[in-house]
Amino acid sequence: MEAERGETMLECLAGFGAGWELSHPALVREGARASVYRCRSTAAGFDTVILKRITDAGACGTTDWASLRFLGESPAAHCLVPRFLAGNAARSAYLLEDLGGSDSLETLLTGRDANALMGALHRLTRVYGELHAAAPGGEARFLEIRRELAAPDGHGRQAEAERWIAALSKLAGWSEALGVAFPGGFERATAAVARAYAEPGPFLAFTHGDPAPTNNHVGVDEVRLLDFEYGAYRHCLYDLTAWDVLCPLPQTCIEEMRNAYRDAIRPAIPEAGDDGHFRQEWATLCAFRALAMLTWIPPGVLEHNQVWAGDWTAREAACTALSRLARISDGIEPLSPIQAWSENAEGALLRRYPELEGALPRWEAFEAGTGD
Repeated sequence: MEAERGETMLECLAGFGAGWELSHPALVREGARASVYRCRSTAAGFDTVILKRITDAGACGTTDWASLRFLGESPAAHCLVPRFLAGNAARSAYLLEDLGGSDSLETLLTGRDANALMGALHRLTRVYGELHAAAPGGEARFLEIRRELAAPDGHGRQAEAERWIAALSKLAGWSEALGVAFPGGFERATAAVARAYAEPGPFLAFTHGDPAPTNNHVGVDEVRLLDFEYGAYRHCLYDLTAWDVLCPLPQTCIEEMRNAYRDAIRPAIPEAGDDGHFRQEWATLCAFRALAMLTWIPPGVLEHNQVWAGDWTAREAACTALSRLARISDGIEPLSPIQAWSENAEGALLRRYPELEGALPRWEAFEAGTGD
């Protein structure tokens, strides 16, 4: 078996065509969908490169390949991500620029340097803005590249919106467990959220799709985005709202990032300059994110809590999703049934577990001097 794997790797190293003589593959990360290697290279300007081999036949690995190849064609975007260098379709492998060793936001969040963290978050916000403004109208080209790579179907914001609506049936379990009824108009409001996600109008942009704390490269004076396994054209606020709901940062930090982001995208998306319009779009995407999160967490955690992320529990994550949803959607008329339900659900949860109020993940850097 070891000999067979070694032979396959040798064939993979030799499969990128003239100019890409590779050797000494060293495993960097063995992921669920791809294996990542650092290889020596004889190509001018590339002493080492990153080789990614797709190990899962699903859409994610191919989507990363298609995204980076697509962004490499945009002069405004190629400096925001690792440069795409070459692909070997027969071996489901592709080469990327090696950015070298670095921190990620996860490293900084769990560190003690609040200033370094805030600097990285501000740079990350600018990168999101530049990414979302970089390739307007380029969706046809992105889908063409996906077809060339024979990426699986089921990809795209319309399909995602349909899956989101189907998953909302799980919210009935939360209503029952907390003794909170759905107000009139709740289904109509969630349908409007799904429609806004599927048809974002001027807010359509190419997005990263999975802005986790580890999916980035934080250098001395730059941030680049990594792992575009969920890259797609969708609502541009999909990326940044993750930091408000799924991986929640302190509220003052979110406000700074949101304001900086608006400034970054306004030249490409003038509608972002309208305060009321932007606030409604932000609330709508937060609702999409928060309700999705609640469908991932079983209401059984009310009786038997479980780990969600690090020291943050599933019960705390559910409370944060409800709390932020209730606050963000307050005063947004189309979301009023969602706001009422989330506020009532949060109240019922806090009456049962008052210690959950304000329970964010324990980001040590903020405890060192930055935060609410």
